[in-house]
Amino acid sequence: MEKVEDLMRGLKLSEMESKVLRIGWAEGKKMGVVEPQEVAKLLSDKLANAEAMETALGPIWCPMKEVKCRDREDNFFVFTFRQESGKNKALFEGRWMFNKSLLVLEDFVPSKTLKEYEFCTIPIWICMFELPLGMMDHDTAESIGDEIGEFMEADVGDDGMAEGKSQSSHKYKEAFDAWYYAKCWRRKDWSLDPF
Repeated sequence: MEKVEDLMRGLKLSEMESKVLRIGWAEGKKMGVVEPQEVAKLLSDKLANAEAMETALGPIWCPMKEVKCRDREDNFFVFTFRQESGKNKALFEGRWMFNKSLLVLEDFVPSKTLKEYEFCTIPIWICMFELPLGMMDHDTAESIGDEIGEFMEADVGDDGMAEGKSQSSHKYKEAFDAWYYAKCWRRKDWSLDPF
């Protein structure tokens, strides 16, 4: 070990190797992005085409305005939305599939590198059956949701009780571990729609 340390001390960088380049945003300048964006990872062994994703998902997320998709590498993509509501729909209103593979989205952060994104959660609706009628409320949904994942919202009325025709079930939305969900789906070939 000491021999290696001695050898390392003897190394010297060339002038080119020792140059330092500082990059960043000028004071007062907005960090990078003007339009709403999201970063996505397609959980698939097959490489996907950004233009095909744009054509398939764009009209769902932003029916009135376009969505741009740029391929970054190895099924990582950056989506640019022409309206904030489209971005919110993509990020919060579903688990999205492309070519029978799960697409996991995260909010774009200009200061993050691609490797710093985790792509580990997706929002899904969970349906709970056989709950006592008095427990079909927001608080129960939140308790169960936080136990399984991260609670997001519950389908309840103004009084806080479960909505819908059937009072034997209660559904709530939660952020669920996307990697586990994708593995279970692939292994057991589950239908991803719980309803």
